[in-house]
Amino acid sequence: RFPKPPPLSVLYFRLRLKNSEIFKKNAMKKNVPYLLIFRRYWKRLLGTAGTWFLYDFISYPFGLFSGTIINSAIGANPSFIQTAEWSTLLNFLYLPGAMLGAYSGDIIGRKRTMALGFFIQGILGILMGIWYKDLINILPLFVILYGVFLSLGEFGPGDMVIVTSSEIFPTAIRGTAYGWSAAIGKLGAICGTSAFKPAIQSFGNGDVILGQSRVFILASGIALCGAILAWVLIPDYSKQDLSNEDEEFKRYLLENGYDISLLGEHHTPQEIKA
Repeated sequence: RFPKPPPLSVLYFRLRLKNSEIFKKNAMKKNVPYLLIFRRYWKRLLGTAGTWFLYDFISYPFGLFSGTIINSAIGANPSFIQTAEWSTLLNFLYLPGAMLGAYSGDIIGRKRTMALGFFIQGILGILMGIWYKDLINILPLFVILYGVFLSLGEFGPGDMVIVTSSEIFPTAIRGTAYGWSAAIGKLGAICGTSAFKPAIQSFGNGDVILGQSRVFILASGIALCGAILAWVLIPDYSKQDLSNEDEEFKRYLLENGYDISLLGEHHTPQEIKA
């Protein structure tokens, strides 16, 4: 199928959009020293790409297949209206997490918010998995807890993977690093979505409810890994001037023999000195 006009219109506007002065001054378009970049920023890339991968690995399947999980909790022959009503409540619960995460990111910092969201999501999911059969017998409580589980993902990594991937890299490579991290994240979405139903069948040995409970526990273990990854590998730039990283990156390039006159969209001596 051919691409649709609305998405293509975004490309038109992007091509006409002027780059910021900071980007014009720091852009890296020629002789990109990838080895030097990886040597300095591999931990940060592993942190942003890894947390994005784990977040998407959990959030996509648990969101896409939420109707299937709710149907199993409702019981035999659930009606479309029943599923739609409970799914509406479930999806509404995404919003508080996203809004609180945006607020928390400025109060306690991006790194702490991401790690906290992952951690509490992991603990809640493990508890849900342990008492899964009891919870689905109390449908309103199950849907609310399921919604909180998803909302915690938005509170922490859902908000913060985008922000951290934008902040912790210098302007010269920010777009590239963000793109790499996002691509790895989407790989996580593909892996998680592809593995979700087979995992339920494998873990449950024919018992769907048992399979779902164990998948909740597995996803929660992954969330706890995300908390560790965020805490260990992602620096907190919440209160810092991002231009400082640009200057440190330039010094690093100079120390390693890179010609920083290649930085920027213009290369006159006056602009290089500026």
